[in-house]
Formats: sequence, C-alpha cells, structure tokens
Amino acid sequence: MQFVFLRASGRPLDRFAVVPKTLLQHLAKELGVTQTSIASLRSIYRRRETLYDHQRWAREQLGLGNCGEEELAALKTQLRVQANDAASVDELVKGAERWLFERRTLLPSDRVLRDAARQAFAVVEQSALEVIEAVVSVSALTICQTILCETIANTEGQTVLEWLKTPTARHSPSTLTDTMAKVRILKRLGAHKWNLDRIPAARQRAYARAIVNRPPSASRRRIDRTQTLEVICFLSRDPTGTQRYGSFARWPPGR
Repeated sequence: MQFVFLRASGRPLDRFAVVPKTLLQHLAKELGVTQTSIASLRSIYRRRETLYDHQRWAREQLGLGNCGEEELAALKTQLRVQANDAASVDELVKGAERWLFERRTLLPSDRVLRDAARQAFAVVEQSALEVIEAVVSVSALTICQTILCETIANTEGQTVLEWLKTPTARHSPSTLTDTMAKVRILKRLGAHKWNLDRIPAARQRAYARAIVNRPPSASRRRIDRTQTLEVICFLSRDPTGTQRYGSFARWPPGR
C-alpha cells in the first residue's frame, strides 16, 4: 500500500490519513486477498517506527530522494522561470510537483510548494506592474480604478466595468451604438496604444479572465494593485488573450 501510493502521488501516506478505498480495492483484487476497510494508518501501525520503516522501504524501492535544502533551492530557481508563463499560483504548484517527480524527489508538503510558488509568482507580478506603470498614463490608471465602482445613470446600479464586460448582442443599430460607445471609452483611455508585450501572453490572459470571472461585488471590495493590473489586461486584451483594440486606433476610417 505504501509503495503504490508513493509511486502514484509522490508523497507518503500521512500517519493520520484515511486510506483511499479505491487503493484498498485495487490492491485486494491484484493480490487476491479479501477486501478490507481501514479507517486510518493508525489502525494498521501500532508502532510509529514500523510505519516509518515501511515508508523508507517504499522510497528505496522507488529510488526517491528526500527534498532537502539543495533540492528546494533548485526548485525555486526553476519556479522563477516557469512563473513567466504560468497563469496562476495553482498552475505553478502543479509544475513544481511534476518537476520534482520527474527528478525522483519526494514531494514536500503542499504548504512548502505553495509558499515557493507564491514567491516566484510575486516577482513576475511586480515586473508586470512596473510595465503597466511605464506604458499607462497616471490619468488612465485613475480612470481604470474608478470604473470598477462608478455606476451608469439610468441603470440598476450597473458599473462601467460590468457594462464593458457585457458580450456583444445581435447585429442591430442599438448594438452598434453600444459598441461604439465602448470604443470611445477605450480610445479615450488610450488602450489601443498600450504595449504590454513585456508581460507574458499567458499571464495577460489570466489577468483578463480574473476580472471577467470575479463577481462585481468582490471587485468593488478589492483595492489592491493586482486588480488594477487585471483591469488593464482586460481592457487591452479579451479573456482569450487576443489583442482586440489595436485596430481601433484608426477608427473610424480616415481619422
């Protein structure tokens, strides 16, 4: 049981963990023994030393080494590279698990991996914020922060950002009028001139999706710089990552 679980997950079964039923069913079938139900490892191992002996045996059979300080330092270096294209901390954590597993290294706790991923993610996010501050004017940044909460007259509390997030409806004169109103706001902000190429495309897509998927009430409560970064990426790129406003610089034709 220790061997199969470690081989599949890269981590040993915790002393207080409930043994997965599917693992027991599989082993009982393969070994041709009667299936049993075990609440936790404590019901198997009365001596803690026996548990550790079995876990050590499983690691030796699989050739897995411990994740020490040297391995963690190498992992953090790798995460700083992966963070340039990762869309989230969770994606970085999965990348860290794969990287360690491929190198036959025992996975540390999720907390250790998540802390390392957050540090790497924060470095790249700071770089993205520096890009935003360099290419977006102070006045445009102020407006972008304002549209999160500013409501539109004659609506049921709809904010400007919610209106911009509304998908285009069927072709009609009213749809064209609504779309051109959005274009005018984006041109006023200068969104078609923002050069965000120094921010990885995957990260831009992730920032744009974050602002699209977050409820309006949650957006209004947040005041951090990351949300400003998300709004900028949303206004310059659609959630799929396609730059959509560059052509508006020459709209309407002849101007």
